Amino acid sequence: MNEDVEIIWSKYNLAPLQDFQGLTPNQMDSLLYKPYSKTSPVQLKDNLTDQVLDKIPYFRLTEELLKIIELKGRLKLTTTTKSLPTNVIQALYNYKFITDPFVEEGIWKIKREKNSDLFTTLNITTRGMEFIKFNRGELVFTKSGIEWLKTKDRNKLFESIAKNLYRKV
Repeated sequence: MNEDVEIIWSKYNLAPLQDFQGLTPNQMDSLLYKPYSKTSPVQLKDNLTDQVLDKIPYFRLTEELLKIIELKGRLKLTTTTKSLPTNVIQALYNYKFITDPFVEEGIWKIKREKNSDLFTTLNITTRGMEFIKFNRGELVFTKSGIEWLKTKDRNKLFESIAKNLYRKV
């Protein structure tokens, strides 16, 4: 009897379901709990070209934040909320990788991280990357981050961003 139940569950878990847009329960499990694993329906492509990476706004924004941290050696966050400093937010926004129509129309300004989901997400995901650690109110490079700086492997950075962003969201 146990074998019959196992066979029924196995068939169910391998059958595409309309509620899951044609994915199987096994694929949904992998997608939700083991993203980017070999069993997941979503995979990161290896060896993306610079032309492709340059077209990914969030990637470029993160890359520029890392350049700021590299240039300064560390990035001191605000004392009370541990947010990105206003001058950093404005410098990053000025690249216009991702824009806000209300800011572009002059209706409001991005003065603080908490006023922008984009920069809040950037702070959270950057802290969780393997290259960066949050230490005494500052973002600094980890040992693996210092190693990454030697090569600046953009594909490795993209993988770190994608995996961390998925974990945090």
